[in-house]
Amino acid sequence: MRMRMTHARFEMYIEELPKRAWPDGCGHKDSEYIGSVLVRDKLKLDPVDVYIHEGDLGVNQAHVCVRYGASGCEYMSAGTVMDFLATCAAKPDFYPEVAALILKKLDFFCERKEENHA
Repeated sequence: MRMRMTHARFEMYIEELPKRAWPDGCGHKDSEYIGSVLVRDKLKLDPVDVYIHEGDLGVNQAHVCVRYGASGCEYMSAGTVMDFLATCAAKPDFYPEVAALILKKLDFFCERKEENHA
């Protein structure tokens, strides 16, 4: 059984950019880039690039990476997509705009695991 998760919303206007703002310093695949968006940082707007990739543990969990500068260390590994979305309302930085972009660009599916009756 597959169910599409359609109740997750983050109502916010986001300004998407037509291309990446920063060079990829993490070695992501082109398919892992989902978009770039302007985020509010105090009184100005700054661009960030958003990547969704499989985590390093190899457990098929999608992770969020946010690139906010050209330097190799100017990125944030923000954990799994679900953890990121669950905590974004409490984070004042660029979380709301990135969450809105993720919800706009990705479909989420939940699959029910079959119980093993041994």
